[in-house]
Amino acid sequence: MKVIVCENYDEMSAKAFGVMKELLDAKKDAVLGLATGSSPVGLYKEMIQYHKDGYSYKDIKSYNLDEYVGIDRNDPQSYYTFMYENLFKDIDIDLNNTHVPYGNTEADCKAYEDALSEVSIDLQVLGI
Repeated sequence: MKVIVCENYDEMSAKAFGVMKELLDAKKDAVLGLATGSSPVGLYKEMIQYHKDGYSYKDIKSYNLDEYVGIDRNDPQSYYTFMYENLFKDIDIDLNNTHVPYGNTEADCKAYEDALSEVSIDLQVLGI
């Protein structure tokens, strides 16, 4: 494991995007593991800027770590809404290629686990 020490949040976000950019440039159909919360928001802003600069996310797939149980995905507090508002709406990713767990039933959880078993995550984003 390589540990990168940064002076501040903006530098950390830029360094994290540098790692992601290497993958995105090398593999146009990368599979990203994404996280919610405040930690990755700066990274997501960097991803949005990369799209504005001409990068296309149309072949990228994403899988999120978690979701609240018992709330609709369109609820303002859902992680799906968080991802849509902080990333998905501002890039050209196919929303059919975005996967946020929906765990209101055991069948929902199994379907997500089955979907995950079909892919290999190329890069997993985690927050602190």
